[in-house]
Amino acid sequence: MKIEASGKLSQKIAVLAEKLWPRYLCHPFITQMADGTLPLEKFRYYMLQDYLYLRDYTKILAAILQKADTFEQIRFLSGEIESTLGETYRTHIPYMQRLGITEEEIRQAHTHIDNCAYSHYMLCETQNGNVLTGLVALLNCSWSYAYIAEQMVQRYPQALQNKTYGAWFAGYLSEEYRKANQDLIDRIDALAASISPQEENRLCELFEICAFGIWPMPWETAEGFAFFDNYNKVNWYSQGLAVVQDTKVSCCCEPFVLCVNVTRRLHLLYQSRPVNPPAGP
Repeated sequence: MKIEASGKLSQKIAVLAEKLWPRYLCHPFITQMADGTLPLEKFRYYMLQDYLYLRDYTKILAAILQKADTFEQIRFLSGEIESTLGETYRTHIPYMQRLGITEEEIRQAHTHIDNCAYSHYMLCETQNGNVLTGLVALLNCSWSYAYIAEQMVQRYPQALQNKTYGAWFAGYLSEEYRKANQDLIDRIDALAASISPQEENRLCELFEICAFGIWPMPWETAEGFAFFDNYNKVNWYSQGLAVVQDTKVSCCCEPFVLCVNVTRRLHLLYQSRPVNPPAGP
């Protein structure tokens, strides 16, 4: 990730990203996709969830469009919607077809709770904010994918040659994708040129919340929701209630922030459970 301008909102966000994004590179979904060992069913599940996410992503862009004050903003946002739809039909759906995902599977797919919490939080923030708020909410998704692809191909040069996953990395390394990201960043910096320090801090916090992302989701759920085995039913349910009761929320989007916080902390609980848990009663 290279940022040339200084003193802009994107520069301050980049400082946050440098602390947040490296953890993406250690997630088994990312590393196994890069070295070619990722089980195909996990990638198929991810692609289905990403398809559902793109639907919500388009709705978020439409919500931002409703906030537009000028024809120039309307032109830009309409182009973003058209580009997202075009990419979905031109690239994403054919990719799913190559993976053997059927139209029936697509129709039957349900949005995972983490995926839903993530997209609905961004939508809620957009509806309660302005054009700048909405664009910052979307920035992490767009920008971090380019970062992941760049870093992982540097570590695993053979990733681009993988017949299943190579196209994923290539897409996010393309000049077209780089330019689209830079246009988004430039737009954010222009809109943020005269905002107050308080608003700047709020937008940085929004970016940080959105940076938690959904990478654990395809890893944990390709074969079903991993929390609910017999051991978890007895022990982790009560801990989950404690997480809910302990979660502090102060935002107009309370249900969605709560969902993001709870699923994130439940995932940490799941990761820390004993390797050989005691048998339930």
